[in-house]
Amino acid sequence: PPILSCSALSKRFLVPGWRLGWLSLYDDAFESLKQAGVKEGVAALCQIGMTPSSITQAAAPAILANTPDQYHADLRATIKRGAKYCVERCRQCPGLDCVYEPQGAMYFMPRVDAKAFAGKLGGENPKGESADIVWTKALLAERNVFMLPGTLFGAPDFARIVTAAPREVLCEAWDRIDSFCREKLGQ
Repeated sequence: PPILSCSALSKRFLVPGWRLGWLSLYDDAFESLKQAGVKEGVAALCQIGMTPSSITQAAAPAILANTPDQYHADLRATIKRGAKYCVERCRQCPGLDCVYEPQGAMYFMPRVDAKAFAGKLGGENPKGESADIVWTKALLAERNVFMLPGTLFGAPDFARIVTAAPREVLCEAWDRIDSFCREKLGQ
């Protein structure tokens, strides 16, 4: 079968902004990837300003060669624990719904109950922004917790939180999210 494999330093090593990734393609005997135009599509994408800094490029070989396997095992365990904790806290939080549990991702995206929060986030919405945008802006302004609105990822009415943070940071964030939701919903 054809194989398409990709990875990047930014996610694998938790270094946001280090936009250095790689993609490996292996076509099968039937040339499935070639027939699907994958190689040409990848080549076209590579023409779009994908230029990591020289510092990042210089650091990559040492990072890849010298990082002990235990680092990756510990990171996977941290992400798994963080995801489990986020799901547990979300299920206790009014106005949020755990639709999908993370399965290997370092992000968790609960659904924001747009109807429950309608008219309760203060101010008007003259731009007609989606509920997740209004909700995440209010959460940041009132509780200093930064979550990205799901609309940015094609998932309106969802919000994204990182699960790879240390447990005490996640605990503080979820305490603030929970108090925000309970206050807004009168609970």
